[in-house]
Amino acid sequence: MNKENECFEEQFYHTIKEHNINIIPQEDIIYNKKEEYLNQTNSFSEGYICKYKNEKAELLVYFTADFKSLLDQVVIVSKLKHENIPKFYGIVNDSKELKLIFEYVPGIRLVDLKYDALTEDNKMKIIKDIATAIGYINKMNFIHRNIKLETVLFDFKANKAYLTDFCISKIIDDGVSTQTRVKGNINFVAPEVFDSEYFDDDGNFISFVSHKADVWSFGCLVSWIYSSHLPWTNKYTNSELIIQQCLSNRKEFPIPKEITDKKIRALIKITTKVDKNERYDIEEVISYLSKI
Repeated sequence: MNKENECFEEQFYHTIKEHNINIIPQEDIIYNKKEEYLNQTNSFSEGYICKYKNEKAELLVYFTADFKSLLDQVVIVSKLKHENIPKFYGIVNDSKELKLIFEYVPGIRLVDLKYDALTEDNKMKIIKDIATAIGYINKMNFIHRNIKLETVLFDFKANKAYLTDFCISKIIDDGVSTQTRVKGNINFVAPEVFDSEYFDDDGNFISFVSHKADVWSFGCLVSWIYSSHLPWTNKYTNSELIIQQCLSNRKEFPIPKEITDKKIRALIKITTKVDKNERYDIEEVISYLSKI
């Protein structure tokens, strides 16, 4: 572990105490490493089904502890109480591994489901549920920053969607924007993310992002839900370099021709305005959706 991460590790555990985040005794958790739960597994952690207080729960085991990112993540998820976001129960007291416990949410990630299984009612329910979740997050002065097919779950039985995985979420201290490294899935990331203020010592883009970045990602999500095309790939090669060039050069977001519903096309257009000042905010999006 480098010195910078050691510093953030110390700050991380101080933050846990400061925010009274629940510390769960190791003996209160029962899990089997063979029982994987992929709905929140990401590049930093692996998910497992476990039992906590005699109920099914999800255990995230971090194999790469980026304490700088975890600082914001843990504070954010500890404050979220919303029906379309899995509940956070706490941190497991384990000296060997960093583990977080979340509510078990039935359902399937959008990236894993068969697109043809989605009905028109399902599609509308997903976008309304996720818009509501984003609206709640943004009101709390948080940015998700990672809205994509892998972070949205859908429970067909309950006809309910969930927004998950806050591993790169950020707190907006001034209520407007926050300075951060460029992260996120290139197909869903907003163009202003590449308005670099400067580069850090590791060569990472450092830029200011606002709530409007989540609105852009939402528009990209809607585009996929109503077309099955990954954002940008209906017109351009699915290449990170090419899509980044489109974003940096302020190319207009290409709405798939398969989307013929005028109201849905308009929704995508107002959420993917290249100029973030012209882009709808999430409350305007929710108001628009209420009229569809």
